[in-house]
Amino acid sequence: MGVEIEGLPSGTSGGGAPSGPAGGALSGTYPDPEIALAVESTRIDAGNFTTISTVFVDVDAAVAKLDITTGARRVMILVAAMAKASVPNNPCLDLSIDGVRQGETFGLCFADSEGGSVGENVNLSFHYTTPAALAAGAHEIRLMYRLSLAGTLTLYASDAITSLVMTAIELPS
Repeated sequence: MGVEIEGLPSGTSGGGAPSGPAGGALSGTYPDPEIALAVESTRIDAGNFTTISTVFVDVDAAVAKLDITTGARRVMILVAAMAKASVPNNPCLDLSIDGVRQGETFGLCFADSEGGSVGENVNLSFHYTTPAALAAGAHEIRLMYRLSLAGTLTLYASDAITSLVMTAIELPS
């Protein structure tokens, strides 16, 4: 069962601020740099990704990434992911923002499947908010993965199991 993002076709990304007049608390016209915040999202369901790496590597530098242009503000990134390890292991996910990994040894999210959940799907969904404002300008956010021990990690990105979804949201000051 895939995750549907309204108005976003499968395997594409999109975002930005809406255009046109706004009412209520956001009265004015977009895009206004004081209130128009960026949003980018991608839904990947063209096929699963696998790795045998025990060091963090890009899931797919061309596909599992977001390009977002922001003001000098913090960004919240949401990742919806399911995975499976072939042997007792710890599948790990991390994010790279402009080439800099954000997590520590086990990344920003990991599942402990060393205790016997081998071959079972594990939820690796997480959210991460940058601890400080990013510089105003264009940024590239990439999803990375690894295993803690030798084996094979499958990160699902197909409608047969689940889609891989990434969203970045520029936060107000």
